[in-house]
Amino acid sequence: MNSKIYVVGIGDNLIKRTADILIKGQEDTDLSRIGVVFPGIRPGIYLLKFLTEIYKQPYIPPVRFSIESFIEYAARKEAPECYPIDIIDADYRLYNIVKGLKENYINRYTDNTERWDMFFLWGIKLAGVIDEMDIAQITEEKLKEVELLESLDESIIPYVKHLWTSMSSIRNTYHNIMKEKGFTTRGMDYQYAVELVKGKAKDAFTSFDRFYFVGFNALNKSEDFIIRTLWEMGKAEIIWQSNIDEIYNAKEGTPYYFHRKIWESWGMPELVSISSSLTQNYEKYHFYEGFNTHSQVKKVKEILNEDKKYENTAIVLPNENALIPVIEEVVLSDNRKFNITMGYPLTRTPIYTLFEFIFRAQENREKDTGLYYFRDYLSIMKHPYIKSMYPEEKNTARKLGESINYMNMVFIDINSMLEDKDIRKDFEPEEIEKIEYLHNLLFKGFQSINTLNSLADAIEEVLKKIYKNTPAKEYNPAKEYFASMIGILDNLRSLEISRQTFEKRLLFNIMRGYVETNNVHFTGEPLQGIQILGMLETRGLRFDRVILMDVNEGIVPGIYKYDPILPIGLRKILGLSDYKDRESLYAYNFFRLVQGASDVHIIYNTGEDWNGKNIRSRFVEQLIWEIEKKNGVNPDENKEIVSFNLKIPQPAVISIEKTGEILETLKAMRFSASRLDTYINCPLKFYYQYVLGLLELEEFEETPEWAGIGQIVHTTLQRFFSEYKEKALVIGQGADNNMLHILKETIEEYYNKIEQNGNLLLLYEVAKYRLKNFLREERKRAEESPIQILELEQSYGYKGGKPGIEFNTGASNNVIIGGIIDRVDKISDEYLIIDYKTGSKVEYPSIKDALTEEISSPRKFMKKYIKSIQLPIYILLYSNLGKDIDYQYMDAGLYTIQDTKLRTLFNDNEEHKTEFMEKFIEVLILLFKEMFNPDIPFEPDAEDNKQCGFCPFSSMCKK
Repeated sequence: MNSKIYVVGIGDNLIKRTADILIKGQEDTDLSRIGVVFPGIRPGIYLLKFLTEIYKQPYIPPVRFSIESFIEYAARKEAPECYPIDIIDADYRLYNIVKGLKENYINRYTDNTERWDMFFLWGIKLAGVIDEMDIAQITEEKLKEVELLESLDESIIPYVKHLWTSMSSIRNTYHNIMKEKGFTTRGMDYQYAVELVKGKAKDAFTSFDRFYFVGFNALNKSEDFIIRTLWEMGKAEIIWQSNIDEIYNAKEGTPYYFHRKIWESWGMPELVSISSSLTQNYEKYHFYEGFNTHSQVKKVKEILNEDKKYENTAIVLPNENALIPVIEEVVLSDNRKFNITMGYPLTRTPIYTLFEFIFRAQENREKDTGLYYFRDYLSIMKHPYIKSMYPEEKNTARKLGESINYMNMVFIDINSMLEDKDIRKDFEPEEIEKIEYLHNLLFKGFQSINTLNSLADAIEEVLKKIYKNTPAKEYNPAKEYFASMIGILDNLRSLEISRQTFEKRLLFNIMRGYVETNNVHFTGEPLQGIQILGMLETRGLRFDRVILMDVNEGIVPGIYKYDPILPIGLRKILGLSDYKDRESLYAYNFFRLVQGASDVHIIYNTGEDWNGKNIRSRFVEQLIWEIEKKNGVNPDENKEIVSFNLKIPQPAVISIEKTGEILETLKAMRFSASRLDTYINCPLKFYYQYVLGLLELEEFEETPEWAGIGQIVHTTLQRFFSEYKEKALVIGQGADNNMLHILKETIEEYYNKIEQNGNLLLLYEVAKYRLKNFLREERKRAEESPIQILELEQSYGYKGGKPGIEFNTGASNNVIIGGIIDRVDKISDEYLIIDYKTGSKVEYPSIKDALTEEISSPRKFMKKYIKSIQLPIYILLYSNLGKDIDYQYMDAGLYTIQDTKLRTLFNDNEEHKTEFMEKFIEVLILLFKEMFNPDIPFEPDAEDNKQCGFCPFSSMCKK
């Protein structure tokens, strides 16, 4: 019986020491009858490296196992006919088991018991729970005890609590089906391995003289039984990497807790020191405060470029989200070799994003017509991979978006759209051909799928076309993205249920859930270059230089996440490990890694981000405390705060000289209130928007924002009041229903059936409420004074409307002033111009200030005292259109629909109407003179930055 455990000191090279032990007393170079078992795969590769360096001649190496491959090896000896089941097949089995129980527990979660996809993620968790119970050797008797407990953890949701009352039945049925079909699971393999060691330990491993179990810290119950049994038989040796002094006194949650726990449960065997733990040089620790991932990556790059030589370097990423920034900003810009051995979530790749868009488009297709929702359509056709398939330099994606906006339809028929002559002329024949090709590939190709096999075929066809016809494959990580997705598709085709028919939405949801369980795996040479790996991949390995990113609380160690099926209380009842055990294991891996390196760089974030406040890890606090105790100096005093030293030269303000061509453009221009307001606020913006004609693409909104609401309200009011035009305004009791009928028709004309869209229904209810209030106020106005509506939505100075006015600028030319007036009321002998406002922010001139202040600069005067030129321009416009109306009888007002308030320009200044209008015209003439002055360039407003943040031309302005 064995009574010793060998201990390699913390900081020493565990794998090299193991190599020394293997060849000690070995007479020849045949190690093939020795099995070496590590927690993971990578240490076995390094073991070969050290053995090769020792022998320096051909030799037969030992058999290297990870613990998982060793368990599988033992399980196949016990159950050679079993084949590992894929998680999707396993999930489907569990779905049918749970659905077939006497009480339908799925119905407690979803009303649709036929929706496997609603159960899918629960099924994955349930399969994991059964595996964990199998590995922990939870007996059926123990499960039945739990099933009878009325005091199950109150944190368990009711659905799961009911599920647990049948857990033993579910587990037994699941196992029986697996065995009947010749399948096995990870948990069942552990059970098979335990059975093998229980009954056949002496005969089961005759191919091996001895096993070495190296670098283990925590053991589950099955591993503990298997390893201890082989060790007690003298068939195995145990090699730990630990600190013997710490083991004796280790407490729960500390790095060496599990070694103490094993040591005690195995009868306190002799701990034989192979080498002592290295004395720590605390000068090797360097701490850095970053503020986001990119600042941390910048620091990593600087560290790698330091003039320090280390035999091997590891960049350790506890947070997998940092991998792509490291690849893009470090790996791709460095000539040295890198080896990436950690996974990256496939759901975060552009490939998955594309297929998520495709799935969503199929799910949102209009049931009656089969047409595609325009946003879904554009999401696919504008995806970077797809855009790169269009003819070069044709701007096809942009033109396609503009064409869809032009059609003004929520659900689109691409074939009908391309048959439209006005649209077709914007595209060249090769563009039309490519759009039709992509439509068939990305839309029609997914319309008829009904099995996982046909879904895999459709996805693979898209992947092949993208890989062959785009530059995607030239992007370094993209090859791994494609390979990972192809691997998933191959798995789908190999499933037992791959050809079983399912509803399309269910297939998409299963695919989504399946991808979530898979990572992108990068390939490389682990013995060469700088290693990039996760914390788990560092087990058993030693590096000279270690660079650790994201050493923040919640990442190092990871935060406890609520387990809906196995919460903490239930874990304790079952005797399963909990988050404290995981923290002990994480602490061991962390401190073993950093204590073994010669140069350690620890980077963490401070401050707050979208996820809350960043706090450095408790492990960092522990290290800093130990350093301060040892050296008497707080490392915080020497930590480096990472920042970007950006030196941005102050650009010269853009100044556009008025050439003859620009002046001619101005002379031919029709000036509205909005154009003049733009010039008043910023001459350079006026130049970009109206002289050059640069405009942002306005995307069609099927669910209108305020701009869309304004259009609906204006159109509704125009149509409603049209029957009252040029006669006394008398609003009867039936007018409310008429108004709402017109409102409904208008919304559906612009967008879609209200009943088919919850957002449109909400819009209708809001607009209905406001318009009914508006109508009530209009009744009051009409009852107080007789009103006659003279004009409604009348255009002046534009095509299809009435002529504008020729305004004498006092310069060498006249200009045309025009606009669209929402409504003109005649009240007794006076005229009131009304402009409807659906927003709440309105500005009025400061009439008293405008009359008393001097005009030093016409534009600044307008901006400060007139504020909004709209109302006085409308008065000028209407009073000079052959009507020759005295300003004294004119007024204009903004009617805000939101609060049903009408406020007029001269509300408190009736006696100053003519005086104000004359002053306004004086300033307007000066404004035009300034605008047409060739010596005054177009420049941004140097005194006002408030509007810059909302200006579409701010990036061009360089203000």
